[in-house]
Amino acid sequence: MRHAMEGRRLGTLVRMAIPFCKAAQKQCPRTGPGHPFDYSDWQIAVLIFTAVLKRRKSKSSQYQYLTQHAHEVKKRLGLRSWPARSTYFERYRRAWQLFKAAIEIL
Repeated sequence: MRHAMEGRRLGTLVRMAIPFCKAAQKQCPRTGPGHPFDYSDWQIAVLIFTAVLKRRKSKSSQYQYLTQHAHEVKKRLGLRSWPARSTYFERYRRAWQLFKAAIEIL
């Protein structure tokens, strides 16, 4: 397995994270009432994962970094539009469940 190293390209990091986050979402699906989200949990988790590996510490700096590289990330994740800042911050709180499942899969 490859490891995330300093200087690794953003596309490579995203490509590495996608299969683990997709598998983790299958283990902990979202349930309950309400309209389905525009962005899957795995997509938000990959955004967070990528920003953390790029050593962005705060949610604000993570979102700013991701927005600067939105064109590349949108293409790799198959996003039609870019998530709003409020969406990113709101979904950030629930991402730990997906990361926990992804670690168990590894």
